[in-house]
Amino acid sequence: MVGRMGRFFAVLACLAGLAGLVGCGTFLGGSDKAAKAPGGEAGAHLQAGDAALAAGQPQKALEAYDRAGKAGADEALVLERQCRAQLAGNAYRAALDACRACLSRQPDDPEALYGAGYASLMLHNPTAAVGYLEKALEARPDMTQAARTLGLAHYQAQNHDQAVAVLEKALETGGTDADTQNNLGLAFLSLNRADEAAAAFQASLSAKDSPRTRNNLGLALCQAGRFEEAYAAFVAAGGEAAAHNNLGVCYRERGMADKAAEEFEQAIARNPRFYRRASENLNRLTTSGVQPPEAQPAATAKTAPDQPKAKGNADGAKSGKKPEKKSDAAGTKAGPAPGQSAPESPAVTPQAAA
Repeated sequence: MVGRMGRFFAVLACLAGLAGLVGCGTFLGGSDKAAKAPGGEAGAHLQAGDAALAAGQPQKALEAYDRAGKAGADEALVLERQCRAQLAGNAYRAALDACRACLSRQPDDPEALYGAGYASLMLHNPTAAVGYLEKALEARPDMTQAARTLGLAHYQAQNHDQAVAVLEKALETGGTDADTQNNLGLAFLSLNRADEAAAAFQASLSAKDSPRTRNNLGLALCQAGRFEEAYAAFVAAGGEAAAHNNLGVCYRERGMADKAAEEFEQAIARNPRFYRRASENLNRLTTSGVQPPEAQPAATAKTAPDQPKAKGNADGAKSGKKPEKKSDAAGTKAGPAPGQSAPESPAVTPQAAA
């Protein structure tokens, strides 16, 4: 039963907040780099680029950094700034190239390592992201955001035990963070530790309300067999019709066909919007018995202000994956920011969204 639930409950990891770091023009360790900035014309161009980046103008920043390089600024320093600007503009391939070029000159630069890790994650290469981020933390152990991103990278790489360990440590050393708690809940859920997942989602909601996280909470409670609580979470995430449909899928996954049918009928009665989806779910029960729902592949990372809130997720580079199959559960797509009015559809293995 747990395995079947897992095939259905594809959850969206929260990449959202992480992108925010670069999206707003800040970068880990920026003050150290400022100290190394040259004076004169090159320094002035670097400062102009930094100001443009802080103002949310990555293209203008790139132009200024290019002028700084031509004026004699340190090449590694310019490349790192270019990586930062490319990340802010969601140009993840270009960002990765710039960070790698910087690392070829300064292999232990923690900022370039973090940038390469973040870009790799957004390019759907969590294994490479793990390598870069671990090196970033070796160079600078107090880099909290790198630790949070590393936890998400482990999660997306299906290293769920490592994800739990890294995310718990990040919360212990870096303080409460709603998105990190959400990602911890996803890791627990993937390990079939439903009650711990629910506790993590509730902790996330205590710090920041989010329809996405409320939907994830509903999934965890369903997996734990706490159906009344799951229904309440689904209602809070997206309303009664979606909640009845999602709860029907929960029951169907447990082989409780009669209860599932009741919930699908309730969804149809409450909102015509769910007529087709709930009817299809109901038809599966009446024509061929309880069938496992089609799995919905991982949601792609998207940039957004919830975590630059890149993420749940800003649209990242295409990964060449096959088109996603539709999920049986009702939900909303991950958008620029997780302030959706309906729950996100349970999806299988994200990518997510650091």
